[in-house]
Amino acid sequence: MTIRRGVGGSARGKGEVTMMADLSKPGTIAASGELEVRIEEVPVGGPSPWLAGRASLTLVGMAGTVAVDTVDPDYTFHLGPGEIYTVPPGLTYRIGNDTDGPARYLAFATGGPYAPVETEGPADHRSAIATITDSAGFDRAALAAALDEDWGAYTPGLVRLDTVAKAPGLRIIVQSLGPWQCVPWHRHDVIADNFFCLDQPMRVETRDPRRSYVLLPGETLTVPKGMPHFVSGIAGGPSRALLVQGIGQYNHIPVPA
Repeated sequence: MTIRRGVGGSARGKGEVTMMADLSKPGTIAASGELEVRIEEVPVGGPSPWLAGRASLTLVGMAGTVAVDTVDPDYTFHLGPGEIYTVPPGLTYRIGNDTDGPARYLAFATGGPYAPVETEGPADHRSAIATITDSAGFDRAALAAALDEDWGAYTPGLVRLDTVAKAPGLRIIVQSLGPWQCVPWHRHDVIADNFFCLDQPMRVETRDPRRSYVLLPGETLTVPKGMPHFVSGIAGGPSRALLVQGIGQYNHIPVPA
């Protein structure tokens, strides 16, 4: 691989990488035929126009708080320093600044050029999934009383799934469930599921033994390998959780409801 230091931009050929010399300024810092890495600065003020692109865009917060709004699903993610968010190809999004000063992020564009184009989006965007930072205000007894066993009322699927990190035998993901969505009954032969509830209450049902668990934001639960389990929000509500899955070969085996 050839590395060229200069003013940035696309590489001249496959296997060549162009790098910007000054990493303190916004712009392209590295680019090849398969990947472009940029530093972007978001000024104080309103969000950008609605955008869409062919590339998968992974954002890493550097300074301030970057607000990422998406459409279908309607969602707002507040990206702080060191946090990661991925915008899939073709998804309509816009980027704003939730701080009093400039916000910055690192952008990795893969699978296509970093060339988002303006597109149409809603004038009044509201996140369908509220972000909750603590468990204050939730009544655990009332949530437990609202649990149901009407598995057919839930639709298998996710609003989105983001892979935070992956290594042989280990996977870390963020799993976002929309209203009345679920991960239906299943088990894993080798790995354990370690749940960290992030936003909104969630429930995990298990068999052998039969138990119902209510997790509030900040709470954790480990489902051992081989144990059937079902995951959803509570009473059809949305939820978001970080999962550490390991250690071993991942598999997903459906189990009858």
